[in-house]
Amino acid sequence: MKRFQDPPVSDHFKEGRFFVPWLDQNIVRVSIKNLLKWRMGKSNIPWPKEVSPDFVIKQTPQEDQKNFIQFVNHSTVLMDVGGIRLITDPLFSDRAGPKNMLGPRRAHALPFLPQDLGRLDFVLLSHNHYDHFDAKALQKLSSLFPHLHFIVPHSNGPYLKEIGIRKDQITELDWWESVKVKGINVSLAPAQHWSRRNFRDRNFALWGSFVVECSKTQRKIYFAGDSGYGPHFKEIQKKWDSFDFSLIPVGAYEPRWFMKYSHMNPEEAVRAHLDLNSKKSIGIHHSCFKLTDEAWDDPKKDLFKALEKYGLEKSHFLYPKPGEIF
Repeated sequence: MKRFQDPPVSDHFKEGRFFVPWLDQNIVRVSIKNLLKWRMGKSNIPWPKEVSPDFVIKQTPQEDQKNFIQFVNHSTVLMDVGGIRLITDPLFSDRAGPKNMLGPRRAHALPFLPQDLGRLDFVLLSHNHYDHFDAKALQKLSSLFPHLHFIVPHSNGPYLKEIGIRKDQITELDWWESVKVKGINVSLAPAQHWSRRNFRDRNFALWGSFVVECSKTQRKIYFAGDSGYGPHFKEIQKKWDSFDFSLIPVGAYEPRWFMKYSHMNPEEAVRAHLDLNSKKSIGIHHSCFKLTDEAWDDPKKDLFKALEKYGLEKSHFLYPKPGEIF
């Protein structure tokens, strides 16, 4: 893997790697010792062997349906913004891991398959982890929609080219950079996370969150990607003031001593919702792949507890079923 075509000049890139500038890198670096400590721990709660079929709403939006957000699974969200179709971190494989043969297996069915989509204009990729960068799904979507465009954080282009995505289909952005496409403005904002596809490429590629603005509908949508809780949410709010909808991860957060720098728990997600001044938020990154130690339904329970703690109605921060359309 070639690292960079044009190394960025920024406060979050140094000596060939990206980093989170507001964190001590010695704290966030995942050591083999801590990884083994986590894996050998006894707090891991098993998920159910089968999830009720009615947990998934089997539906595909109509081609002429406009201005909606559909939670698909994990961090995959299909949205129509003023007639433009976007999908975030498309994940359709049965496993989230190398070659789609290793890694955790999905816990529930899909609401639809890629070939069920009538049209698609853009893919937003937050980073290159296997549960967000599903190579098989990306190749399938690219073959179904030859003019599909991929908007990704800086230095993720080489990973896409490796799986056959054309250079002219890819736009790379650094934090705070924007691109205007088909009447909508897409910006890359910071996230508190990291990247890796193999043992040698840790943080070779940037990670981030996205802001989607549509002048036609006067709507602003925020997609947090994958992130720990940090000061970046307030910085994003300062730049964009408020959001109509925010897509915020609420799962994969235990144990906290190991996960807190990379993944928010539901209470931190609610704090992010407030920091962002979001009118309504939708919980993502839950109930599909067992990545960490909490129980399958803990994110939902903990989210409702957090909303009550902060005096918010459940309608302010939704916990969707796969396939649910807003």
